[in-house]
Amino acid sequence: GSQAGLVKRLVFIALRGFTQRRFVRQLRCPETTASGVCLPGAWLWLWRRKLVSAWRRVSHFARQARHQYEAAGRRHAESGGLQHLLAETQRRNRHLEAVLAAERCRAAGLEVSLSQLQAHAEELKAALQESYLRQFEESSRRDEVERIRQAAEWERHQWTEERLSMGREIAQHRGELMQSEARCAVRDKQLVAASGELCLAEEIIDDISTSKLVGLRRFFEKYNLPQVVVGLFRRVIELQAQLRSAAW
Repeated sequence: GSQAGLVKRLVFIALRGFTQRRFVRQLRCPETTASGVCLPGAWLWLWRRKLVSAWRRVSHFARQARHQYEAAGRRHAESGGLQHLLAETQRRNRHLEAVLAAERCRAAGLEVSLSQLQAHAEELKAALQESYLRQFEESSRRDEVERIRQAAEWERHQWTEERLSMGREIAQHRGELMQSEARCAVRDKQLVAASGELCLAEEIIDDISTSKLVGLRRFFEKYNLPQVVVGLFRRVIELQAQLRSAAW
């Protein structure tokens, strides 16, 4: 870079001197003709060619240097951009790592909470099953109590019906008993009357046997006594049969 700058500086100095004709006037003409006349055209052409070649080289070096400088600038800019991008990427990576660590901590906490919730859900499930079992048992007991109550109600109703029926039967039996007692009283009266008649018959028989009543003796002599006694007993038996049929 320093050599190209030095060459460029010398070329500019030479051009400036050439434009001012200083070097051309001070230098002697290297070539002369036979008559002693100097020929500056070839030397000037060579000098110009040399200057143009030097200018081209200097321009080429300058372009290369400018391109290299621009490329270096671009590379520096790209390097700065890449460094900035790298720094930004590293910063984002650090941020993402921090977020990932926080999310991992949060996920761990959520897993712990999930396990606790699952345990609580299992407890609630067990409690719900136990509650269902208790409700089923209580429902079964209520159904059993209701069935027993209905059976007791039915039995009580049956007992009430039986008691009423028995009361009616007792009342009917009492009425029948009273009727039987009345019939028995009538029968007793009839038996008493029949007994009185028998006693009277016995007295009559005794009187007849003792011959106290002559008229009766004559009556029984006129009538058949055994037939009279048999008829009397037949009448008593008929009365007893009527009393039994009335009692039944």
